[in-house]
Amino acid sequence: TPLNNVFITKLAMLLKRFFIVFISLLLLAPWIFQRTASAATDLHVAAKQGNVKKVKKLLAQGMDVNSLSASGHTPLHLSAGWDKRRVTKLLLINGAKVNARNSSGRTPLHLSAGRGHLKMVKFLLSRGANPEIRDRSDRTPADIARQYNANDEVVDLLESASKKNEAKEMGFFESIHESGIAYVVFGSIGVLWLALE
Repeated sequence: TPLNNVFITKLAMLLKRFFIVFISLLLLAPWIFQRTASAATDLHVAAKQGNVKKVKKLLAQGMDVNSLSASGHTPLHLSAGWDKRRVTKLLLINGAKVNARNSSGRTPLHLSAGRGHLKMVKFLLSRGANPEIRDRSDRTPADIARQYNANDEVVDLLESASKKNEAKEMGFFESIHESGIAYVVFGSIGVLWLALE
């Protein structure tokens, strides 16, 4: 019937258009995704090299400051691991996550500690890096620094930062108990009580 012929013709045209769009997308997808991956790689390379100008340019173009490389590193992992402080500061100002984890569960602090970069470790700690985060092998940044025979000062700094974090997490009464102040205060009150009787 003529109505069926019109329907079949329109359906055939619709399927043809769908097929053309589908094939076009298949052909363009690798180019689109490669371009995105390439741009992310450019940001990672610039961060590793300490190229402040290039990092600024890529961030201004809208690159994700927390984008992941093929090995799961953010640009901050690379700049911190290679002791590129100016780029590290720039990335943090632009929203990089200071405690981001790579595919091994390591943070930028793990990488800089493992390489013995004392000033970078101090900087990351001042920006809120958590020295108690453990990687997938259950190691803290201090453990990594110790394992790779990094700077002893780095290990000491990380261990003292961990102790400070523990003290902050303790409640008021726990901290005065740990410090022994409670015994002095309550002992003094007891002595005064006896003296006043």
